[in-house]
Amino acid sequence: DRGGTSDPFVVIHAEGQKVKTRVIKTTLTPEWGESFQVLVEEDAGKVSFEVYDYNTFGRNTLIGSTDLDTSALTPSSPPLHKWLPLDIPPAGGALKSLPKVARVGGTAYG
Repeated sequence: DRGGTSDPFVVIHAEGQKVKTRVIKTTLTPEWGESFQVLVEEDAGKVSFEVYDYNTFGRNTLIGSTDLDTSALTPSSPPLHKWLPLDIPPAGGALKSLPKVARVGGTAYG
């Protein structure tokens, strides 16, 4: 954005399911404090996270993305709270100054 901040939100993909966080306006340090539950079959492989900068006009800009390997998770796995590195697109994403890690928290089910 012109003010040097971003309006980030996250899109989560898991086995054909898609959920989206709310947009956090004008920040470089977003904290959503939201929980989502997605069903993941054993040996499904991954849950994907895409972080975008919301744009009122035009397309939203991809800031970065990451995947969570779910192959080791089982129904008895404890809640997962983990930082994941973001892969920044070759063009540098919307802002290079955003943190390059994302914290995933909540209960993960296999």
